[in-house]
Amino acid sequence: MNHDRTPQDPLTDSEQREWLAQERAWRDERAGNAHGDDPVVTSYRTLMRALHAPLPDALPADFARTVAARATQPPAVDTRLEQQFQRLLLTALVLAALVACALYGSDWLRASVAALPLLDRATTLNWSAALAACLGLSWAMDVLRRGARQHRMRG
Repeated sequence: MNHDRTPQDPLTDSEQREWLAQERAWRDERAGNAHGDDPVVTSYRTLMRALHAPLPDALPADFARTVAARATQPPAVDTRLEQQFQRLLLTALVLAALVACALYGSDWLRASVAALPLLDRATTLNWSAALAACLGLSWAMDVLRRGARQHRMRG
């Protein structure tokens, strides 16, 4: 029993009956006595039996294969609704971007063109090189990832 009590607090009648049933089930199970007619004791005996049963020594021999097969199976849930919502949201985002470009595009373009002469040639070259490096590394990592996945699937 998990109660916050001091050792001096007496057990209530229901707690006392419960404790006695647990003790009787423990003694009967250890002694191998026949099942009694008290359902509370019988339920505790089932619990005592389960607690004293030895744990399995090891995982089944095909455990890894079974887990791998489950991991590679497609999900059991139907995701068509989510895919439709994603398409709808993507369409709304593209439309919103087109509307924003139509409304504010000329202002943005004028501000961008006005800012370009403020940058010197070296800064523009550095930022262009950084952008090219980022794009190149992203592309290379994607190619490597795809190659590794194909190698694992063959092997």
